[in-house]
Amino acid sequence: GEYGSQESKAAYQHLIARWQSEQSSNFPITILGLCEAFMLGARQYYVHHGEPTGEAEDFKCALRDVLRGSQPIHGHAPFGITYDA
Repeated sequence: GEYGSQESKAAYQHLIARWQSEQSSNFPITILGLCEAFMLGARQYYVHHGEPTGEAEDFKCALRDVLRGSQPIHGHAPFGITYDA
């Protein structure tokens, strides 16, 4: 549906509900795992003429403290706000 319409809002809610129902507590995503996946993609993406451009290393430095943890991200939203899934 058109942006902001009831149809688009209903479709969005349906998509979020489906995503939440598919989350598995047997294989929790950790912050560490999420960062590792991001870094893998960054190392592949930030290449120029076959050579790393340096951005991936910048991300690694920015994520250094986060990469030390392995807390599950399920139930957490940005800014430390928690929600009930």
